[in-house]
Amino acid sequence: MGVEALVIGGLVAAGTGAKAYGAYKQAKAQQKAVEAQKEANEYNAKIYEHNAKLMYEKSEDVKREGLKTEQKFRQYVEGVKGKQQTSFGASGAVVNSGSTMDVIEDTQALGEMDAMQIRYNAAKQSKAYEEQAVNARQNAKLSRMGSKGLKAPSPAWAVGGTLLTGASEITQAAFKYS
Repeated sequence: MGVEALVIGGLVAAGTGAKAYGAYKQAKAQQKAVEAQKEANEYNAKIYEHNAKLMYEKSEDVKREGLKTEQKFRQYVEGVKGKQQTSFGASGAVVNSGSTMDVIEDTQALGEMDAMQIRYNAAKQSKAYEEQAVNARQNAKLSRMGSKGLKAPSPAWAVGGTLLTGASEITQAAFKYS
């Protein structure tokens, strides 16, 4: 083997060493980036889960408040009906028949329709919060699933691959200049 082959082989070996070091540093940086992304995904998943819990709680609050509002409204309607009966009785009208009874029945029917609307609105709003909670839980799962596929190359494999390529280059240089 000639001097040229040794010099070229040495230069290729030095270059291979530098490449191997660069591959090692790059693989370590990729590992750090993957770990950072996994941590960010887990953090986001926890935020989504917390938001889901808040949305479920809000849903339950809306149901309770809706029930209270409906009950208070029904009591209000009963009060209106009582005032109507008192007013009709004080005016001398027969309370349980004719147009006075129609007015009281209309008050009851309209009050019932309004009470049912209050119930419906609360149920609708509660359902919207429940759907937001389900979506938040799904986002938490997706965030965690995104971490499962994240892989960084092993520094050892990166260096090994570079060294094998370098060995091939050294061999080719030795044959070329021998």
